[in-house]
Amino acid sequence: MPEQDRTTTDSQRNAAVWRASLFGLPFTARVRRPSCVLLALTLGASLLQCLSPLWQRQLLDMVNSRQTRLALIALAVVAAMQLAVFAISMAERWLYGVLRVRLTQIMKQDVFRHLLQLPEDFLRSRGAGYFFNRVQADISEVLVFVYYGAIGLWGTALSLCLSLFLLWRLEWRCAVLVLPFLLLQVVVCLCFRQRQYRLSKQIQENVATERYVMQDFLSQHSMLKTHVASQEAGSRIEDGQKHWGDLVQTRLKNENWFRLWLQLPIWLCRGVVAVIGICLVSRGQDTLGNVWAILLLLSQVFAPARMISDLFVRGQASRAAWTRLKQLLLEATEDEPRNCQEPVPDRLQGDVVLSALRFNFGDRELLKDVNLRVPQGTLCFIVGKNGSGKSTLLSLLLRLYSPLSGSITIGGRAVKDFPLAAYRSRIGYVGQQPSFLCGTVRDNLLLGNPRKCSDEEIWTVLRRLDSETVVSQRPGALSATVAEGGSNFSGGEKLRLALARELLRDTDVLLLDEPAAALDPQSRQVFYRLLQKLPGSLTVLAVVHDLPEETNCQVFSLD
Repeated sequence: MPEQDRTTTDSQRNAAVWRASLFGLPFTARVRRPSCVLLALTLGASLLQCLSPLWQRQLLDMVNSRQTRLALIALAVVAAMQLAVFAISMAERWLYGVLRVRLTQIMKQDVFRHLLQLPEDFLRSRGAGYFFNRVQADISEVLVFVYYGAIGLWGTALSLCLSLFLLWRLEWRCAVLVLPFLLLQVVVCLCFRQRQYRLSKQIQENVATERYVMQDFLSQHSMLKTHVASQEAGSRIEDGQKHWGDLVQTRLKNENWFRLWLQLPIWLCRGVVAVIGICLVSRGQDTLGNVWAILLLLSQVFAPARMISDLFVRGQASRAAWTRLKQLLLEATEDEPRNCQEPVPDRLQGDVVLSALRFNFGDRELLKDVNLRVPQGTLCFIVGKNGSGKSTLLSLLLRLYSPLSGSITIGGRAVKDFPLAAYRSRIGYVGQQPSFLCGTVRDNLLLGNPRKCSDEEIWTVLRRLDSETVVSQRPGALSATVAEGGSNFSGGEKLRLALARELLRDTDVLLLDEPAAALDPQSRQVFYRLLQKLPGSLTVLAVVHDLPEETNCQVFSLD
């Protein structure tokens, strides 16, 4: 299947995930197989647990009647049932892990891909750290309910119905006696549900907010190279922690009362049945095995009822989280043309033109009447003093910001008319600190690359950048280990690898934001000579502090 068709199919499947209800979520196309197997195992475990009391009844009756051989057979069957239930529970945990991973990948990819298309001030107005923590918490809340509610509820319901049926067959009067106590549990659940949901929501909001406060505090003090907390920041963190502690304690008290009131009907019902059963056994009107089976079935009846009651509470928080996530996907992007019918080009062909471009940061005018034309397939060096707007110019080209006035066009078409995701997929970017993850050189070179590049293509790009020896001299070459952050490579080596990564993406425009700032002057000149070999059909805009010693390339100054 062609790569484009496969991507379209995956997008359609992912869209089906978000159209599903919370209960239908695990049965959408991409996760249906593990969910169905998990559901079958859950139903099987519930069936075995319900049949186990009947075999235990036979076991006790055979022991009382001194049928040793048959009693041993019944004991073996009971033991086999317990082992089967244990084995099923282990398989359930593994399958739930598979299901959780797949759903997490789908949901996070969709949500964060969508967030990248939202306007910059959307996240800024909500606080980026807080907002991302909120999304993480919502996804976790949904996935917990998927297991206990969307899948586990079916096994729980089967256990409840089958236990009631077997109880009716053993002693119909006990089955009738159970119903009022079950109704009492439902009433208790309804009374506690709303308060528990409100407390859970407040705790989640508090945790997300405190994470944001801590992230903001640490990022500020990391930049200042100090760990001395200001009194205001310290007080805010302490107040937040105190509020969180109070909320958690209140919820725990509410949960304890909730469980107590749920447990009272169980104790009352089992006490009444136990007393009546003992009386009947003492009079010879019933067998000990039958009474024991009835008591076990009562446990099977009330255990699912208690779980369903808990789900009424947990389900409210999960539904709220699911609603928030789906509403997020409905947020409109600032520049996305809703009625644009123009086809998206496979390539951004043509000159990059900035016309009368103006941009303000608050009250400060940063860019004023900037005019620049960079012909396709050429390199342009952008210079200027600190604060002149060099990096901001690249941000405008990336559409992280929108200009106050003026226009940016590529090939005569305004960049704001391109769908944002399609536009950014054709733009390469290398900053001052390229990202490297723990893994192999190959993994890092293909990071974020939608294409499947062969090793031959990778070596071709490395040779083009005179960087073949950077990789070939490492044990394992492309399979060599890269430490977290690329700490086992020098600054110049990381820069060359980051550049190779962008070339492998086969983009049309490459933006460089002072990537060689940390290199010594001689290494910077070597890097500048390397840049001048790049263009071909690639348009390159490089923000630099100093210029190459020799160059015929275009130079644009913002001073």
